Amino acid sequence: MKSSRLTAIAYESIGLVPRSITRTFSRFKAELTNQSSSLVLKEFRLAKYQALASLQYIGCLFFIPLGVSFFFQKCFLEPWIQNWWNIYQSQIFLTSFQEEKALKKLQEIEELFWLDKVMTYSSNKIQLQDLTKEIYQQTIELVQIYNNDSIKIVLNLLTDLIWFISLSCLFILGKERLVIF
Repeated sequence: MKSSRLTAIAYESIGLVPRSITRTFSRFKAELTNQSSSLVLKEFRLAKYQALASLQYIGCLFFIPLGVSFFFQKCFLEPWIQNWWNIYQSQIFLTSFQEEKALKKLQEIEELFWLDKVMTYSSNKIQLQDLTKEIYQQTIELVQIYNNDSIKIVLNLLTDLIWFISLSCLFILGKERLVIF
């Protein structure tokens, strides 16, 4: 009962005469008939209702999309994307830029290993097999890093899409609450 009465007060009809003029006349009439205290109480309840509704809606706009996207990310998307990417995807890199960056990094690692071996041992004692093994190990680590980066990029893209969809749904479903603002 109380909620319906407050919403009736919140939604005033629009007419030919502006609402501010009609409010002024109704306040003047209330002052003349000694009903101003009840009018002040009604306006306070209306302002309180509008403030609480606004704060609730703003809280919903922030926390619901965040919670929904986090829930989907951790429970569904992350395991599914890792499985899909590692089993069905033949590429490690999403873009050619990532591939070039990894190749440059691999060349730097190889050069550093050669330099390290040359400086530690004399040039005729360098064992090619140990060097190849170390470079192979570093290559595997680099591939794993870029593979995880690609998974994170796809995961963040889908999570952001879910966040945007849930926020859009809140805006569409909450049109009536936006009128209160």
